Amino acid sequence: MLDVIRSSAGTLVAWAKLKLYPGMGMIDINKTLRSAKKLLACLPAELVVEEILEPLIEDLVPSGAVILVDTDRPEAVVQYYPRTEILTLSRSDLGLFLLPKGRVIERIKSERVDIAIDFHREFFLPTAYLCAQSGARITAGFGSSKGTPFFNIAYQPKRLGGSIISMCQDLIRMLHSIGLKREGS
Repeated sequence: MLDVIRSSAGTLVAWAKLKLYPGMGMIDINKTLRSAKKLLACLPAELVVEEILEPLIEDLVPSGAVILVDTDRPEAVVQYYPRTEILTLSRSDLGLFLLPKGRVIERIKSERVDIAIDFHREFFLPTAYLCAQSGARITAGFGSSKGTPFFNIAYQPKRLGGSIISMCQDLIRMLHSIGLKREGS
């Protein structure tokens, strides 16, 4: 119950911060997607699977430099993608209102990501806020009224009752259709 209250208050605080300091104006989405060098992919533990990681890592950057934020099992990613940098997000990284602490935000900003994608099916304040604060020109997540100031691309899946893996694959296909897949790939 306390986490629900903290999350609700945190969402209000985050909304206020993001509305007061809107960081981006118009973007050329196709150019930004095609020239991206680094990705922040916020994955819940159940999505640390090849079906999600492969298209992101193979299609995004030639060097394979992808940052993944996973709360439970970073070793699962390292085993399959040794060139991938893994950052974990634990409860000790969150403040009173369940927002990531300043040191976590600064660490993400220092990576200079071009695209930030939150793959949580349900709005998850800590990773949505990390995406919004990452400095990425493109922030994407699943559509919800809570996600409005956090993402500039909100994907509403056709199959709301589908599996989280199929929803994430659909989001990746949508990004490919508007330019994520590099020319010549």
